[in-house]
Amino acid sequence: MNTKLPTPAIVTQAAVRTLPRMWLWLLCLVYTCAGFVGRHPWKNEDMAAYGYMQALAQGHTPWLKPVLVGLPLEPAAQLLPVWLGAIALHMSPSWIAPEMAVRLPFMLLLLLCFACVWRATYYLAQRNEAQPVPFAFGGEARPIAYARAIADGSVLALIACFGLVQFSHETSATLVQLFGASLLFLAFAQPPGHALRTWLLTALAFFVLIFSGAFAWGYVVWALTIVGLARSMLTHKKPLLGTIAVYASAGLLVSVIARGFLDQPFWQWPYQWELHQAAQWLSFFKLLIWFGWPAWPLACWAVYRWRAHIFKRQPSYHVFLPLCFIVVTVVLAASSGGSGRDRTLFLSLPMAATLAAFALPTMRRSVSSLIDWFTMLFFTISGVAIWVIWTATQTGFPAKPAANVAKLAPDYVPVFSLLSLVLALLATLVWLAVVVWRTGRHQAALWKSLVLPAGGATWCVILAMTLWLPMLDYGRSFAPQIEKIRPHIPADVQCIWAYGLNAAQRAAFSTQAQWPLQAPSEGSNCELSMVDAVQLKHYEPLLKAAGWTQLKRIERPTSDEAIVLFTYGHGANSGPALMDVSHLRGRSRH
Repeated sequence: MNTKLPTPAIVTQAAVRTLPRMWLWLLCLVYTCAGFVGRHPWKNEDMAAYGYMQALAQGHTPWLKPVLVGLPLEPAAQLLPVWLGAIALHMSPSWIAPEMAVRLPFMLLLLLCFACVWRATYYLAQRNEAQPVPFAFGGEARPIAYARAIADGSVLALIACFGLVQFSHETSATLVQLFGASLLFLAFAQPPGHALRTWLLTALAFFVLIFSGAFAWGYVVWALTIVGLARSMLTHKKPLLGTIAVYASAGLLVSVIARGFLDQPFWQWPYQWELHQAAQWLSFFKLLIWFGWPAWPLACWAVYRWRAHIFKRQPSYHVFLPLCFIVVTVVLAASSGGSGRDRTLFLSLPMAATLAAFALPTMRRSVSSLIDWFTMLFFTISGVAIWVIWTATQTGFPAKPAANVAKLAPDYVPVFSLLSLVLALLATLVWLAVVVWRTGRHQAALWKSLVLPAGGATWCVILAMTLWLPMLDYGRSFAPQIEKIRPHIPADVQCIWAYGLNAAQRAAFSTQAQWPLQAPSEGSNCELSMVDAVQLKHYEPLLKAAGWTQLKRIERPTSDEAIVLFTYGHGANSGPALMDVSHLRGRSRH
């Protein structure tokens, strides 16, 4: 029998009282709804995905190869997100707005992510090597109660992460990938003796990852974790060969089936090392610091305190598993392009939250108090800043914040909503109540140090999505630009050719504005052409040579993403125009 390593966790039974289920899942529900309800689709991935969902739901494109106004889905393997949205549009009643209908399955996925993290942490915390120090006269935490308290802390740590806010509230492939990553983590965290459940979870995780475009991440994590298990099998007296066979067969079987089902090359390697300069490394380290805050400092502390369980021939599984996921994801994020680095790093947040939870039973009271005071000050200042800026936009006082908003969002007209104000006030009162509860001296729960970070993050999200929602919609949606373009689009226009428009622009103009956009090859009598200003240097000479005249340039209110309208003759195209337009087809997809 192997000698059990000393554990750094010292926990009494009084410290592992369970966080009431109702309050924990209510917090998850509020956090989820706050970022999804009431807003317009935002650029870029959010709006683009909505366009493909509408095209599928309306029968304008095949389900295996979605196309939006001549632009195929990229990456081609990210089918599952648009399938979910299209199915939701089909099934939703007419009284639910289409923008809200497509968000319902993604809201469910985010809640399932929280559930997967809780359950995975719960299983890991029940392992013998993860248990706290037994006391000479009893009174130590019981295994089940200890596991539940650690699992509660992991969910709170995940909600508190700064990097979770944006991508978890998009109807894009990134949130589906997070669900797949959480499922794979849960599959590897299963206790021994549950082969069928482990196999099904692994297979489902691979299905989600493949059809959301994250096959490479899942394959690397899956393969390296299996290698770690195989290495452990060499020194472990209990046979692990069956467990390895379960993970390996599930992943390989689903990959083979998907390869036969899809003709897209989902298995291609999407990563390429690009960190060659000091400035790039500095930017990446800054991303690491804020993206996983406050989970990563606690995770680092857990690695330090549990180091004897990690750096040995047979590492303790409850710290080895999440650490393996995190290290692999960070390396892959460093190998991603600049725009995809944060989305790759996003997949490590569930494991970082689990590792952070294992730091809780090892922290001194002084460290816990420091976290509380820092969190309370940080989120209180952030919340007050949101209130001040909202007050400035409504009243003009203070003058400087009002001037800054006017500079960043010219022509923005402040909108007052009584419902938003009431919700923001209620959220503020709840935050104050949480602060009063936490600062009470009678609180001894193990998860207490993560209540303020999770509560503060949720409070600030609610304030931003109530008080600031009109400003955010103005700056991040396409609605203001659509209203500026609309006077220049005839009501009886039959078709508009799209040149150089990205997927988000095509989605906004074809679904929100209901303009009859077409790829250049699809129409022969379009009286208008719409060109992305970034691509204007490629298209303008050919358009003018074909007889087109620039009509208007319309800027986005808060960015330089302009749209240029062209008109041809008196509204009827002729043969020469079509001949010249054919030269532009190669660029119309960019």
